[in-house]
Amino acid sequence: MHIFAEALTTSPQHRVRGLYSRSVYLFESLVNVCDWREAEQRILQKTLHTLHATTTTPSLEDGVMWLRKVLEG
Repeated sequence: MHIFAEALTTSPQHRVRGLYSRSVYLFESLVNVCDWREAEQRILQKTLHTLHATTTTPSLEDGVMWLRKVLEG
């Protein structure tokens, strides 16, 4: 798991495809060890903060708002 976290933090930000795949590997490893809090903090919250609910489809907007409320509350 730490290997995936390190790979993600040291990846060049312009290598978007690599960042996505490393994020998925890290998320999967966190889920496999049931480290929900770390998965939430490292992946879900970061992803949710990059989404702008006003530019998404209504169903995704509802999901984003619901996830934010669950994670923050």
